[in-house]
Amino acid sequence: MSPILSKKAKIALAVGTIILLESEKKKKRVWVKEWLQKRDQFTHLRLLKCIQSCEPLDVINYLRMDYDLFREAVSVEERLLATLRFLATGRSYEDLKFSCIISPQLLGRIIPETCRAIYNCLRKKYLCFPSKEEEWLKVAEGFNNMWQFENCLGAVDGKHIAIKQPPGSGSHYYNYKELFSLVLFAIVNANYEFTYVSCGTNGRISDGGVIKKTDFYNLLITDSLKLPQPVNMRGIQNKLLFVFIGDEAFSLMTNFMTPYRQTNSIGYEEKCFNYRLCRARRIVENAFGIMANRFRIFLTPIATKVPTVPNGWKKIANYYNNLWNFPMCLGSMDGKHIIIQSPKFSGSEYINYKGTFSIVLFAIVDANYNFIYVYIGCQGRISDGGVFKNSGFAKALDKSMLNFPQPTILPGRQKPVPYVLVADDAFPLSENILKPFAGNQDRGSRQRIFNYRLSRARRVVENAFGILASVFRCLRKPMLLEPEKVEKITMACVTLHNFLRRNAQAKDLYTPPGSFDAEDLELGTLTEGAWRKDSEVLQSFMPIKKVARKSSYIAKEIRDEFSEYFVSEIGQVPWQSKYN
Repeated sequence: MSPILSKKAKIALAVGTIILLESEKKKKRVWVKEWLQKRDQFTHLRLLKCIQSCEPLDVINYLRMDYDLFREAVSVEERLLATLRFLATGRSYEDLKFSCIISPQLLGRIIPETCRAIYNCLRKKYLCFPSKEEEWLKVAEGFNNMWQFENCLGAVDGKHIAIKQPPGSGSHYYNYKELFSLVLFAIVNANYEFTYVSCGTNGRISDGGVIKKTDFYNLLITDSLKLPQPVNMRGIQNKLLFVFIGDEAFSLMTNFMTPYRQTNSIGYEEKCFNYRLCRARRIVENAFGIMANRFRIFLTPIATKVPTVPNGWKKIANYYNNLWNFPMCLGSMDGKHIIIQSPKFSGSEYINYKGTFSIVLFAIVDANYNFIYVYIGCQGRISDGGVFKNSGFAKALDKSMLNFPQPTILPGRQKPVPYVLVADDAFPLSENILKPFAGNQDRGSRQRIFNYRLSRARRVVENAFGILASVFRCLRKPMLLEPEKVEKITMACVTLHNFLRRNAQAKDLYTPPGSFDAEDLELGTLTEGAWRKDSEVLQSFMPIKKVARKSSYIAKEIRDEFSEYFVSEIGQVPWQSKYN
């Protein structure tokens, strides 16, 4: 019988076993598993290429899609070239696609992504904000040597970058020049180099307000910039601080110098100071000027929805004429009330002419029922004409910033007329907006024929709104939400409408035959679109109230020119007498 081990012996045996096990040398793990090193040999990519060459149907079964549907990616080089071309020329995506051979939709993704990559890659080396006393002293030395302004750490300024009005933003981005913009705030050293930039503040805020929204300002007022200590200057007893310099738009502060106000009472010393400061501050103006001259995107409003070049507008006009026989027409415009719940403390601001609370959707539609411009958020109490005046489109039109094509002579006529938009009686008659002649016109008269031709061209916006409300049923009923949320929902509906209309596969499902109004040109009859036959009561999406307005003499002359063209031998269409 084997002897029984004592408790102590068992413990000693266990400890010894553990020590022996731990003393064994562990094998080092390989850096990459052996089978992973054979990726090129065994990957399914090689297999797929082999199957593709002999059994294409098996590839479809394996991937549930055709191998040919894999799209070749746009190379890094092409991305960079497209982005630099966009920055250098300021051309729209629609115009840029011809030289880059890349769709506008893809350019809309590539260019912002590439700009972000350029900034992230270069900012640490080429946009260095001083963080040590020695670095600040080096900047000050440059100002003293080049511009004879001692203790200067940088010239400060801000510039407005014109943009398209963001949907639902109201006057948030509206600046003193009656444009929509973001503000670029910058600090420049003596060598015209940017040392600090902050971009994104809404345009309605002045330079002085912009600086207060920057990280630079927070560091400045909390003494966290690690600026050099004040130093003695030749000829004066007090020590002078190191400072930044700006123009009158900024506030005078301990470390921030601005000019003396120009009045008759300032003396010689103040004038000398203003000259020296202006001379040193000129570099920031030059830096902005060089940037805008080199990257011409900053010379035009950055907008990607509405055409920005004459050829883009001409393309819309030509398509409009081909489909609807209305020459030089750039779009049809209209507005609809979207019923909402009364916002808190809004009073009568959102009450419309029917006694309900609403915001207004204003839109311009092209010949193919696609929205090319949308403005939403205007209070319901404002009429169509007032809504139009509040839109960024109207303000850009007044400032001649839309790059419309030059006025052209209609075929067979002698007087040049401008390119126009067509609208109903709710809008004002102007040089670029045509509306019908008021009242009942005599049958066969040029005024009545003009009204028919304009109504036919304007019908596209009615159909676009009708389809929108027919498919997206949320628009047919009051939305018991805040205006901001209603704006987002409506913009989503509009965007989906354009997406479905422009998608070859979805187009016929979204708007099957019979969706839109149709004419029988031989019989002179109009068949209503399916959306007009919707049995559900339309509780929202109401038309805008029409307001009588006086029109200018020039606008009336332009309308007369179109009306005379429509009854001329060249301008008339064979069926127009059946409809008037």
